[in-house]
Amino acid sequence: MDSCVYLRGKLCYPLNRECLFLNAPENCGFLAHYIHLDSITNDLPITAEVKKILTPRMIENWKIYRGGGARHMTARPFEDSVSKVLESRLSPLGVKVRTRKMIEIVPGVRTIMDISIEKPDYPTSLISLKTWIGDGEFRNCFGNAYFIKSMHGRMKIRFYIVVLIPTQISRELVKMAKPFIEGLYSLSEEPYIDDLFVILEGLYDKGNEVR
Repeated sequence: MDSCVYLRGKLCYPLNRECLFLNAPENCGFLAHYIHLDSITNDLPITAEVKKILTPRMIENWKIYRGGGARHMTARPFEDSVSKVLESRLSPLGVKVRTRKMIEIVPGVRTIMDISIEKPDYPTSLISLKTWIGDGEFRNCFGNAYFIKSMHGRMKIRFYIVVLIPTQISRELVKMAKPFIEGLYSLSEEPYIDDLFVILEGLYDKGNEVR
């Protein structure tokens, strides 16, 4: 890989500290994420809104945790940014957006869902947020979706995945996962998170109740 575009001598410009990967920028976890957040000029409105909240929080966390606390460095700011935009956009429709909610997948066994969107008499939408996703992580999401829908009812649950950086999985695998996973969306490639917001706004409008 060529020299990092964010270097100023030996200094990482966004983090304002000496780069730890001068000779191997391909090993820099910060660069792998930040390069997809750096510009919002050509982004769709929701994507740009999430990035605008996420980017400064991610930078600050990378300054605090440096080489450790990986979940807090990127994943937690990602969760908080998406949930904040969801709440601001969907609360007028009467929904409740919850983060890191414990969900029972089989009797006595629970998992934590990053975001849960709830409205009385309407389907509950569960969102799994991933900073990146490969085949293994996608299979884990499918397992959660399968067990949750089997226990709570397919008509009562919608299951979505949102990814920060471009996915590394087969689109055929995504197709095969339906109807347990309704869709996979991204901040970095089509289909974008904006498409998911259109679906959610339609879902929680009047007339889509589940009796």
